[in-house]
Amino acid sequence: MTSGWGKSRPIGILPALAPYQAAKASKIALICRSYQFYVKKAWFCEHLLLIKNAEEQIKLIQEYPNRLIAEVVTGKIDVRHLAPTTGSSETIELAEELEALAGEIEE
Repeated sequence: MTSGWGKSRPIGILPALAPYQAAKASKIALICRSYQFYVKKAWFCEHLLLIKNAEEQIKLIQEYPNRLIAEVVTGKIDVRHLAPTTGSSETIELAEELEALAGEIEE
């Protein structure tokens, strides 16, 4: 005689256990699918928040030059101390660079 589920097992137990095991397996599969759904949903929501935050940061960075120019033009920021003095080597270098850029633009 063999032990366990060998030839000596009662025939009536297997059909009785099959619906229970099928229901249990179905419940486990449902729990796994639900868990996967929530994990995927959480991952997706987290990435959406990261994307939204990045888009907001990009918008602020793109807006910054316009705000800076507007503040300089309206006098909210004083930039007179940044201008090179007349006749200095910086002024001559800047003029040469601007002339080179103007030449490239015209071509």
